[in-house]
Amino acid sequence: MKGLVGLGPLLEAPHLEELMLTREVALGGTDPEAIAAHPSLKAFEWFAEDVPAMTWVPVVDRVGRPKAKALSASDWFEQNP
Repeated sequence: MKGLVGLGPLLEAPHLEELMLTREVALGGTDPEAIAAHPSLKAFEWFAEDVPAMTWVPVVDRVGRPKAKALSASDWFEQNP
């Protein structure tokens, strides 16, 4: 996702309930606030193994949602037949 410049279109999903970012993700300047304000978002996580803490910790703190659960494909299909 190196070419990504923000999450704007993703955050327009009206029924988004969980969001998990993996590794380095380029967030737009308003993305943390938009994630925090998303009306249906219940959980947020950033698996930021290659990202400095000074980058991802303030975003996770600002969003203030419980951690998202990582699901395998088989788990997802079990829950969504």
